[in-house]
Amino acid sequence: MECPKCGAENPDHAFYCGRCASELPRTAIVQGAEPAERTTPAARAKNAMAKLDPSTAAAIKADLDARIAAKREAATLASRKEQEDAQISVAINIRRIALLLILGVILSLGSTLIGLAISVFFADISSAKAILALWLVVAVLIMIVGLYIIVYKKRLTRF
Repeated sequence: MECPKCGAENPDHAFYCGRCASELPRTAIVQGAEPAERTTPAARAKNAMAKLDPSTAAAIKADLDARIAAKREAATLASRKEQEDAQISVAINIRRIALLLILGVILSLGSTLIGLAISVFFADISSAKAILALWLVVAVLIMIVGLYIIVYKKRLTRF
């Protein structure tokens, strides 16, 4: 390869000129190739494949095609697995949220029943109010604990 700056002859694999130390062009013409086909990986592969006998070249191409197909299939399987995981996550989250709603309904029914029992059995309004207030505090605490367990301990699954 000839240095464009000083004109000195250098080996084809050299990156710098041996005389003036200037950087040599990084592309050399592939032996027997058109000037437009510089030494790019694709051009080198094309040139190397042209030098092989047809049966070997066909075997290499078939092997490469098989590897590419295997990688595509692996990517497709990974994508399907992610979709299945997302569907499972949604189902788990729906179940947990439904349990929380059921807990809320049970606590509401309990509050209603206690209010009804107080109105029937207690004539003293102040004690009835105290019992109902106590039950509402207990119901709210139970709801908070249930929410904590479902959201933080069981971790609502992200999708």
